[in-house]
Parts: sequence; structure tokens; C-alpha cells
Amino acid sequence: MEVTQQESMPLHQSESQPDVVGTASVDTKGQFIAEEPEDQRNGALGSVLDRIEQLQKQLSLLQNEVGQLRPAPSSSTNPNASQFFNSIWLLLHDTNEETHAGSSAIITKVNTIKNSIVSKIYKEVQGMNTMNRPPLIHDELMKRLDDRTGTAIPVVPDVELERMFLRYYHKLMSQRYFFYEPEDLERLADIYFSKSDRECPKFIDKLHRDTILNLILATGCRLVMMSTQMTYLNPGLYFDKAMDCLSKITYCLKTLDQIRVIMYIALYLLVSYDHNIKFTMNIWELSGLAIRKMTQMGLQRFIIPSVKTAKDYETKKRIFWSVYSFEKVICVTLGRPASIPDDEIDVPYSLNIDSMDTISDEDLYKLQIEQQRLQYEKHDHRIIYPAKISFSYYLTQMCRIREIESHIGRLEQIISIPIAPAMLTRAVEIDPKYNEEYSKIMAELEKWKRELPPEHEFIEGLHNQIPFEYLTLCYHRAKLFLCLTRLMKKGDQSVKQFHSLLIEISEAAGGVCRAYIVLAKDPAFGYGMFSLHSIFLAGILLAYSIVHLDSDGTAHSDKTRTFHNYLRHCSVLLSLFAERTKKAASFRILFDRLLEDGVFSKRLTLDSDAPSTPASFYSQSLEPDMLGLHNLMEIFNSNRDMYTFEEKSVIDDDDDFWEKLDAIQRV
Repeated sequence: MEVTQQESMPLHQSESQPDVVGTASVDTKGQFIAEEPEDQRNGALGSVLDRIEQLQKQLSLLQNEVGQLRPAPSSSTNPNASQFFNSIWLLLHDTNEETHAGSSAIITKVNTIKNSIVSKIYKEVQGMNTMNRPPLIHDELMKRLDDRTGTAIPVVPDVELERMFLRYYHKLMSQRYFFYEPEDLERLADIYFSKSDRECPKFIDKLHRDTILNLILATGCRLVMMSTQMTYLNPGLYFDKAMDCLSKITYCLKTLDQIRVIMYIALYLLVSYDHNIKFTMNIWELSGLAIRKMTQMGLQRFIIPSVKTAKDYETKKRIFWSVYSFEKVICVTLGRPASIPDDEIDVPYSLNIDSMDTISDEDLYKLQIEQQRLQYEKHDHRIIYPAKISFSYYLTQMCRIREIESHIGRLEQIISIPIAPAMLTRAVEIDPKYNEEYSKIMAELEKWKRELPPEHEFIEGLHNQIPFEYLTLCYHRAKLFLCLTRLMKKGDQSVKQFHSLLIEISEAAGGVCRAYIVLAKDPAFGYGMFSLHSIFLAGILLAYSIVHLDSDGTAHSDKTRTFHNYLRHCSVLLSLFAERTKKAASFRILFDRLLEDGVFSKRLTLDSDAPSTPASFYSQSLEPDMLGLHNLMEIFNSNRDMYTFEEKSVIDDDDDFWEKLDAIQRV
């Protein structure tokens, strides 16, 4: 009912005008008191009051919504708050300056190879003496990638899409990182989809719940984008919501909850490697911060639990080893030391149990005591107990292999010489120490492989959530890294020993490629940067080995025939990555360019029975390469004076790569 002119008049005006309906007076509280006729006056005033009440509610709701859209209070309301947060930001934000990647880093090796190839291509084009054709044209591929991402209109996902995000997250992340138990995340999702206000025990309130859930949805959305090529999805939408919820939390989170939030942010940044996500801290700093907070709590040390503290202790163990495994991947990628040395850790591995919801405190306590008894007797905290396959088994195995990979990184430092050999007055004898460490790590790696369960037991124990090929991949990749240190170490060895090493490296590289081919068939394959680097490096080492083995005539023809097939696997995998991200396309272009002009070339006489080669290179004969593949190991030498690049050909990042390649094509 609309307010009439009579009803909307000021009170003093209505008292001075003739009243056609009746008379009214005002009490001391300013309220209308109907006098005559009473029923009609009461009805009109009641409607007005109801309307006013409705408008006040609508105004309140609108003010509330506007308040949510406004930024945090400015310095005018709290002058110290803005200065405080600005100071923290100045200290913590990632400047991207003087970023160091160690010589043992996989990213160092990969970028060194990319620089080497681009440098040689640049020199070829400048001279135009050895160049028979221009570099591989990448414009069409790049245009397709740019058009697909540039014209796609982000959509607001519906419930089915969001459930899909959670499924992908669960399949690719839940058995790797136990920041929360899977049951806790299932309850969190149920509350979200049912739009319920009921409480979730592991979360303080709705803001806390929404922060974690939106970070998980952001990560899952990103995984779906990469796996299914749904480029119209926008994972940043969920990440922004999570940051908004986090900024509104006015209470102090417990340290364990802080660690969880930190790691969920780091996990999202990890899978968003080609989106240039701007955040105050980078992944390396975030994982290091989480380790520091865990060390502050003493999570790296064992304790003697009680029945009452058994579940809390087991939760902390799972979180510690999850962060440990995460950081080790970053360490291998960047060639940097871990935030905590392995010899400072004596907390046992997580127990091999599927769920802490289905086990009593008493039974859990008994398992923990027995595990620590075995730890004391064997003087080793790496006790896998009970001896069965469970949801946490994969995390434990990842922790073991990551530790072996870190030992390989330290081994590589042994063969690094900090100055040019010409400046040394005597030869440095590193063979005894190197050989001892090499044999020790190789024995440790083979022992890890022998203790792996049969494939069917692994698949049944993890309910078909994780393919067994992930374990075989880890073995072959670690062996590849380990054998590469022998290739980099310039020791006296016969041709026979050298070729034997090349065969061992090629078989490990082939194992990496075969495992990835199987894993990439799964719709929920992650397409991570560590995987991309591993495939590229494996392919380069295969090409290097083929060139040298082929120079020995037919002595290794059966082996090289197999290695050609591995090269084809590698090219196919790089193509799959290149279809999904521009960052990966640079790897594929350089890899195919290297093979085309550096390994394979057409000849008049071809063996019709020879296997097909990568990409569209149909020649099966090898010739001395133009890009210096014979001297590949020179670029890995720690003495950078022995292999330098012209300043204009050095790649700092992928944007710089495209500029260099475009410049090459314009020459």
C-alpha cells in the first residue's frame, strides 16, 4: 500500500488542515492516537508502520551488502592499521630480484639447455652458412593459445562443475597432502553444497570454512582447466573469495590452522605456474614459513603420546610430512637446501591407516607406541607401520623418495668446482668421496624400489585413486638424476664404460617417458611444471645418448631403436603440455628444433623398418649435429667460463624466450 499525501505530511501541517477522515492527537512519544473514526484510522496507520518497517529492513540489507563490497577500513578510521600492514608488505612481498637457483636444480639444467639451443640458432641465422631452413614457425600455435585464452568468457560455475573441481582435487592432491583429513573435507563440502549453517568441528566459523573451501575450489578449478582444457574457467574467482574471507577474520588462528592456510595458498600458486598470480610471498617462501612454524611447535620431534593426545599427535605428524614432501619438490626444482635438515627430524612417519575417524583413541595409541618402539630398536624414524597399504601410504613413499632426491642434489655439489680448472695449482681429487656417496645413494634407491608392494596391492590399498606408475616414475626420475651426476663428472673412463653409462641413463629416461605416457591417459592428470621439466630433460638426455651410441656403428642398434621410441613419447608429451599452456610451448618448440637440426636429417637411403621419430621427423639416420649436442655436458659444467653465451641470447623467463625467438625469425 502506498503512503498517501495526507499520511506523508509533516505532523504540524496535518494538525492545521481540515481533517476529512477524523481527528488525531499526538502523545508525548510522538505516536499517532486515532480518535475518530477509530477502525479506519488504525488500518491506515498500521499499513504505514508496516511499510516503514519493510523499508528499514531493505535499507539494512543494502547497507550490509555495500559494506561487504568496500575495502578494509582506511587509515582515517584506524591510522595505525594501514601503516602496520604496509610495513609488513614491504618486508614480505616477493621482489623477484636476485633469485638464485642452485647448480643441481632441474630448472637450472632446463634453462641452460634452452639458452644453449637459442644461442646456437641465433648464431646460425646470423651467419646463414649452416642454416638450411628457418626455425620452426610457432606463430600459429601461439595464436591459437592466445585466442583461446583471450576470447574465452569466464563463467560462474554451477554446482556440478564445483563438484568436479573437488573430485579432481581429491584425486590429485588428497593422498599427497594431508593438511586436513579427507573426511573433514567431505563434511566441509556437504555444508557448502547444502547451504547449511551447521558447524564443522575442525573449523572455527564460517569465514574460516569459506577460506579453506575456496582455496580448494581454486586449486581444483585450475586442475580441471589443465586436464580438460576448459579455458573459460576462472580459478582466480575462488582465490579472490578466499583472500576476502581471510581478510575478514578478526580473531587469531591457531598455529596449526595458520600452517594449513599457508599451504593451501602455496598449493594453488604451485598449480598456477603460468598465470603469473601476484601474491605477497612466493611458493618457496610460503613453504619455508610453514616449516618454520612447525619447527616452532616442535612437530619435527617425536613425543611420547597418551591415549588422550593420540589423535592430535597423529594429525600433526600427517601435516608435518605433507609440508615436508611439498617443500622437497620445490628444493629439487630450485636446487636450494631444505628449511630443516633431515638429521634434525626424528618424528615417525604417519601411521598406515585409512581414517582416524574409524579408529579408537586406544587402538591408535597402541599403534603409535609400537611404531616408536621399532624406531628405537632400529635407530631410524623411517618406519612404515602397520605393514599394509592405506590412504597415507603414498605420502610416506613420497617422503622417502624426496629424501633420496635431496641426497642426489648434495652429491652433485661434490663435483662442482668453484673456480676455473686453469686456476688450480693441483688436481682436485674428488673420486673417492664421490664414488662412496654415489654407491650409497644407488643402494638406497634400489632398496626403496625392492620394498615397493606389487602393483595390484598398491591399487587396491588406495582404492584405485593413484596409479602405480607414479611410484615407477619416481624411481626412474631419481635414477636419471643420479646417473646424470656421473655424466657431468669428467673422470677417466673408456668408451665402453661411457656407452654403458649412456644406456643406463637412456633406460631411466625412457622409464620416465613411459610412466608419463600412462599417467597422461588419465583425465585427471595434473600437467605440473616439475613434470614438464622432467620430460624435457629426459628427452634431451635421450637425444644426447643416441648421438653418441650411434657413432659406434651397429653395436647398440637394438638399444638405439628402443630409445628412438622413447624420444617419440617425449615429443608427444611435450605436445600435450604445449596445448595447455604457452609456457610449455617453448619447451616443445626447442625440443623439436633440436631434433630436427641437431639429431635427425633426411638421407637418400633409409631403412624402411626403422621406427618413426618424434613429431614429423621421418628420418631414422643420425649425423653430427649442428647445435652441439655432442658437447651437451659442457653446458652443465659448474665453471661458467668454459661455456658462455652472448648476452642477447640468454633467456631470463618465458616472455624473454618468445622475444628472442621472434627476433631470430626476423633476422
